[in-house]
Amino acid sequence: MKGFLLMLSFFTRLPVRYTHEFRQEDFIRGIKYTPAVGVILGMIMWGAYKSLLWMDAPVMSVLLVLAYIWLTGGLHIDGLSDTCDGIFSSRSRERALEIMKDSRVGAFGVIAIITIVAVYLILCCYIGDAIFLMPVIGRCCGVISCIRGKYVREDGMGKAFVENCGPLEIGIAAIVPLALGLYFYGWPVAIAVLASFGFTLAQTAWMRSKLGGTTGDTIGFSIETSQAFFLFAAYSAGMLTM
Repeated sequence: MKGFLLMLSFFTRLPVRYTHEFRQEDFIRGIKYTPAVGVILGMIMWGAYKSLLWMDAPVMSVLLVLAYIWLTGGLHIDGLSDTCDGIFSSRSRERALEIMKDSRVGAFGVIAIITIVAVYLILCCYIGDAIFLMPVIGRCCGVISCIRGKYVREDGMGKAFVENCGPLEIGIAAIVPLALGLYFYGWPVAIAVLASFGFTLAQTAWMRSKLGGTTGDTIGFSIETSQAFFLFAAYSAGMLTM
């Protein structure tokens, strides 16, 4: 239970009361609950969608995206921004990692934020009930991005996460969205889920070729881009409603 609460407080802004002393062992044991965090976020997003059905789609989409940003505190969007600033800087690996630690947002980071928000705003106009799966895919792909991961910094909160994503954690992260997708939506979403996994593995390999490993920022990058890819893949497969 401690591990689950730690994951919930780590990945969201939900008012979770954690009165225990922080122990890294609890944090590591909690990694396997990451998909459950995605499910909770998905249920909240689904509830928000249902309560906003009376609105025109573009207005509803804006409110859904704002709700998502509030629920996550923009944590993963910040990781996306930092990763893009570093990777697209055309600098050495060491310099790219330094740029990613800089609290200032560069041009590539701004472009990345605008792009991901624009994708969410457009596709959330057509998403329907499938919004439930969006944060599930994101958190699970964040775990999958740590497969055979090497943390490239000396320390950081991401270090324990990256180095302890083993076969159990990755297996759970792969099975949960696939099972939920098949149960609620059928084969179209299964295809979109599998495509998202393939996309995550491909971009993870590409990022590691640039940085030499994984960081907390690259996990955030994987979460946001895998969600966007899933929405587009599901739209292309005909799952989303016009």
